[in-house]
Amino acid sequence: MAIFAERDTCVCSGESSTTNEYLLVNETEEIRKRINAIKKNLTVSVNSTSKHHRSKTSAKDERMSSRAIGMVLGVGLISAFFALILLPDIYTLIRYALKRACEIKA
Repeated sequence: MAIFAERDTCVCSGESSTTNEYLLVNETEEIRKRINAIKKNLTVSVNSTSKHHRSKTSAKDERMSSRAIGMVLGVGLISAFFALILLPDIYTLIRYALKRACEIKA
């Protein structure tokens, strides 16, 4: 099987003349293989680019004010989280202890 293609052959007299030539299937396969090899050599993994590395790391902030705010908010959020979990249990424990204390006195 052959493929019909036009190629520029001569540009000597200022005019470009085209001739019709046939490319054999094995030639087109060889060209495809070479193109794929070139593409493979030129492609770069997205995970190995510096843009990807920069997007995954945060910048350091050495200012004292940013550290203080981070510590206050960090301690405050963690304390609030534990308080929301523990306060209802502590309230129930105190009610139970007072109820038992009143029962013992009576």
